[in-house]
Amino acid sequence: MGKSLKVKIATKNIYLRKKLELELFCEEFSIVDTGADITLVDLDTEPALTGAVTMSYSVGADIALPFRIGEVKERLNAIGLKPLSLIDNERSVLLFGEKIKLTELEFSLLSLLYEKRGFVSREEILASVWQGEADGGIINVYVHYLREKLEKGGEKIILSSRKLGYGISEKFLGGAARD
Repeated sequence: MGKSLKVKIATKNIYLRKKLELELFCEEFSIVDTGADITLVDLDTEPALTGAVTMSYSVGADIALPFRIGEVKERLNAIGLKPLSLIDNERSVLLFGEKIKLTELEFSLLSLLYEKRGFVSREEILASVWQGEADGGIINVYVHYLREKLEKGGEKIILSSRKLGYGISEKFLGGAARD
């Protein structure tokens, strides 16, 4: 797992706070008072905050209280953990929070596709990743390697087009933060 998501809990309900602390006690999340990535606000005891995840016993909050086990983690993961993030110093990728180690060439290819945020021509890939020292068939091989590692869930991450080249599905480009 990469770095944890820092969560601030804003509530005067001590029972709710303890329940949330127990629910979020794992390596994906840490509870903080300042410098939070996400704030959980109990609308029943605290004023609403812009950009916060809201909780309430009444209707209209992001999380209905009482929450079922796992609901808070699911909600925070969906908001805070990016679908796809690159970790440069480890030549790894975080895919929905799962760290996947890549080879140097796999990482270079994925980084290029990620940074371009659109389709990249085969010629540009050869020039950038292989410095023009390989033929076009090598791209197919490394795209295949990446797909084997990243698309285990069956969802298409790397897209291909005969005319345009290769790109990353828009859904996975939300994770712009790089470590």
